[in-house]
Amino acid sequence: MIMFSQIINSLFYFIINYIKTLLLNSKLFLESAPRKKLTDFDKIITLINTHLFNPELNATFICNQCYITPEHLSRLFKKNMNLHFSSYVNTERIKKASALLLDTDYPLVKIAELIGYGDVYYFCKIFKKYRLMTPTEYRKKHAD
Repeated sequence: MIMFSQIINSLFYFIINYIKTLLLNSKLFLESAPRKKLTDFDKIITLINTHLFNPELNATFICNQCYITPEHLSRLFKKNMNLHFSSYVNTERIKKASALLLDTDYPLVKIAELIGYGDVYYFCKIFKKYRLMTPTEYRKKHAD
């Protein structure tokens, strides 16, 4: 029964965050629409944030959704953010993972799954690259 409850809690947390992201993106879209037309890059960022937890999120997915070439996507990220597409996605996912590590007692496998990484070992590798410590070390260090 406890396992079922944890699954329900995990699913609830995922749905709430997804709805928050959709509402935030809708609000940003509605607030910016009367003032100016969204640029291609604004649309790309909104699309990324909407699908951030999707394991299928990659440059090809974005290019197909936005009808742009990978080269154009690369140029847009270089021009607007001075970083690569994958770096942006990883940074955003690691931000979400950091919050989950501090706000929940979910195991690393569950956190990796919730933020869009299918492989917990890859998640740990990326986390360490961006936070300079493992997820477990991060959780222990910030567990005050």
